[in-house]
Amino acid sequence: MRPQYAVFMLEKLFKLQEHGTTAQAELRARIVTFLALAYIVFVQPAVLAGAGMDFGAVIVATCISAGGCDGGDGAARQLHATRF
Repeated sequence: MRPQYAVFMLEKLFKLQEHGTTAQAELRARIVTFLALAYIVFVQPAVLAGAGMDFGAVIVATCISAGGCDGGDGAARQLHATRF
């Protein structure tokens, strides 16, 4: 698949221009979000383990709580829509 075609399909599917963004900006945002989440999933349990908490239990709790941030109900889209 050619990169131009992939960008066109993303634009068509998600109406990126209508929302004032680009495929490149969305990709960067996804990468940054992933890296931040990956960082916190391992750093927070390490810090709390140093305070005496069980590392495994804290990593599970962190993953569960991080997975429920959006709740799957489009809260992030609603926030984006209200900012403009």
